[in-house]
Amino acid sequence: MEYRRRCQLCGFAFNEGDLTGSHRGCRKLVTTAVAESVGKVFAHGFEPTSDDERRKAAWARSSLVDDLSRSFSRAQLESVVVLSRTSEVLRGVAEHLLPEFSVLSTEALLSPRADVILSLTGPVWARCVQFQGVQYVSGLGRKASDLGEGAFELFMPARNALANVVYIAENHLGVVKIVFADSSTWLEVGQVAGIWWKAIYIPCGNCPVVAQTDGIKLRALLPQQSCENCLEIEEQHDSFNGTAFPIPIHPQRLRWVRGPGPIPQHSNAAWVFTPLDKGELIAEIWWATEVLGTDTALGFRTTKGREVFMGYPARLEHEEWTWRLVDQPKREEHQIFYESSSLDNVKTLAFESPEATMDGVNNFDPVRAINRLPDFLYCQDDFFYTSASLNRVVQITACRTPDTSAITGMILQYDNGHKESLGEVRLDCLGTPVQVGGEGREKMWLRFQYDPSGIVDEHPRLVEMQFFPLGAVSDTETVAWYTCLELSWEGQLEWWWNPQQCQVFYGDKGSLEPRDADPWLEAAR
Repeated sequence: MEYRRRCQLCGFAFNEGDLTGSHRGCRKLVTTAVAESVGKVFAHGFEPTSDDERRKAAWARSSLVDDLSRSFSRAQLESVVVLSRTSEVLRGVAEHLLPEFSVLSTEALLSPRADVILSLTGPVWARCVQFQGVQYVSGLGRKASDLGEGAFELFMPARNALANVVYIAENHLGVVKIVFADSSTWLEVGQVAGIWWKAIYIPCGNCPVVAQTDGIKLRALLPQQSCENCLEIEEQHDSFNGTAFPIPIHPQRLRWVRGPGPIPQHSNAAWVFTPLDKGELIAEIWWATEVLGTDTALGFRTTKGREVFMGYPARLEHEEWTWRLVDQPKREEHQIFYESSSLDNVKTLAFESPEATMDGVNNFDPVRAINRLPDFLYCQDDFFYTSASLNRVVQITACRTPDTSAITGMILQYDNGHKESLGEVRLDCLGTPVQVGGEGREKMWLRFQYDPSGIVDEHPRLVEMQFFPLGAVSDTETVAWYTCLELSWEGQLEWWWNPQQCQVFYGDKGSLEPRDADPWLEAAR
């Protein structure tokens, strides 16, 4: 989702040239103290959906048109009264005043901020507020008189029953729903775009929670203090209180597998795709951590014994890693939860299923299937690895990404319908399938080329595949790196790749050697 800078006082996106924190028109409407309070109301917890952006603009436009119409209809001049009935004119006026209207309507709703401490052992009352077309929880209290008009009973403890979980639904601006329950309750709630659920687990049912407000609506519910018993249970179960999910999930239902995760070296992420046969399912999920805990990797084994590795094989070869079987999905519906951010890759996994066991399971070792580990002497990047047999291939589908003319990967289809992927395959960038074998298509040639746009030729990519010879055979007379590889429909094709470049091996021949400008120039000195 694209990040957009927004005015701190009205919540609308900036136009170009006005990036000082708030619109000039909005700043003129309020004092510094009010601006600080309004800014807290519009502080985004995360990026809203595009639908929510459009909904907010439509709400502001409609509300302002209604206000203008009512105001003009009370005027003394007949021309102004007529204007109140001209919706097109009013919409045009409103379109230029949406930010200012948002600021003033928000200021009118402000009340002093005050956190409230509650316990699940007593009743909880609530009050709601409509803010910019969305209903939020505006306050919580121990009794109705704490909240005034509009208060309603949200929770009443049942006799001989323990309530020890608080489920909180939030959008990017605050809390929209709260449910108090016991740990055996399963909330039947579907996913809603822009709504995330958090859960607070209170094993004893007695430790307090604090409700934080921004002056209009609740922004968060947090555990205030845990007793020794609750702390001990949380440590045993590795509970992640406050982690957001698209549906309500009890923290204790999840088994967490954690690691720091490497930070990508490039802004464009790598796509790892593995096609599965009909009826083929993921049977095992493996998680690897490097001995120092700085790197992680992920692996899958299917019901047909196929192994899929998501990580960098060269690191596994040179560092000490520990593989752990973390889940064994069953044939029924199975959910996996993961934590990620815009900067890091997936670094935490969670499962609802029972702990996996190694009974009758072979160890996971993706390196054993790799025939060679290239040196990559002149390259600073890490590489993914894929390989596939060329025996009985009947069709090839190439993948070309929109921002490059290079072929980043391909899908091979065999005569029995089975498929394998090589390189980086994006399903939204696949070309037309090409039939192989038969007369005139007994062989295929792959041509590779360095990127000549830098200070040195670097980052080799596959640029062409044809059923006839393509140019030179050898790049140099002394180094066995080939500009063009000749393929027959037998043997194994190995493909090392990352989003910048690739190296392909067939038999005893390899394509152009990967290289980056800096190490290449350093070696030449």
